[in-house]
Amino acid sequence: MSSDGRRPGTGWAGVLLPPIAWLTDLTLSDSLVGESCMRGNRALLHAATVLAIAVAAAGVAIAFATFRRAREDASARGGVERFLGIGGMALGAMFLLAILAMQLPKLMLGPCAP
Repeated sequence: MSSDGRRPGTGWAGVLLPPIAWLTDLTLSDSLVGESCMRGNRALLHAATVLAIAVAAAGVAIAFATFRRAREDASARGGVERFLGIGGMALGAMFLLAILAMQLPKLMLGPCAP
């Protein structure tokens, strides 16, 4: 931790958590389809999506906190943190929409649909 209370990796965490959450949801959902079909319910698929939304939302919250913390810092480091905060919020919103869009087929189709 630096002397002003900042943690060096938090800006990157806000940028990287939403795409990691999306990729995890994509991978888990694909691997759980067989199990969901065998059981006859979609609870596992929905649980993967809820987990991904929570992780992506945490990334957006971290990015927002990074942006707010660096908003009044005029140094070069403050500029980098503002950029990471804005980028993390924008990426987070995009990946949250992608996760929600991937949820639509899970809601409309059965787990055994061809």
